[in-house]
Amino acid sequence: MNIALIIHSQTGNTLTIAQRLKQHLENDNHKVYLLHIKNKDDANTMKTPVDIITYGDLPSTEFDVVIYGGWVQAFGLCLGFSEYLQHHEPQKSQKVFTYVTQHFPYAWMGGNRALSQMKSILAKKNMQVYSFQVFNKTNKNLEQQIQTWIEKISRECQK
Repeated sequence: MNIALIIHSQTGNTLTIAQRLKQHLENDNHKVYLLHIKNKDDANTMKTPVDIITYGDLPSTEFDVVIYGGWVQAFGLCLGFSEYLQHHEPQKSQKVFTYVTQHFPYAWMGGNRALSQMKSILAKKNMQVYSFQVFNKTNKNLEQQIQTWIEKISRECQK
């Protein structure tokens, strides 16, 4: 399968999960492309208009799976990723998965709202989210949560 990982990571938490997922999927013999988006101004991530940097390239191909990852900022989806999703043409795919990372221990502390915002933006582009996940940095079961999700995505990519 051709799989695209499109993620916004400012501090590295969201990127680390994407890199682990990429490695796992490549071990399953999938072709995985990673596009990392980051705000240019690390000191002021709430500044508008958002100026972003991208690392990596996506080929102009259709993907079987696209996975979007972002982070929670001010109890919602980070501004840089929200702007990116709204102003860039989505990758064509059969399945879409999303995830967000947040500092707080419970999904209701911004993670659920961030996912809802992401799903709403993607729905306006005729993309239906198949599955989603919130990763809570201060959750004592974070490592298990990440591993379980990676295995779930891997199984879904085998179908």
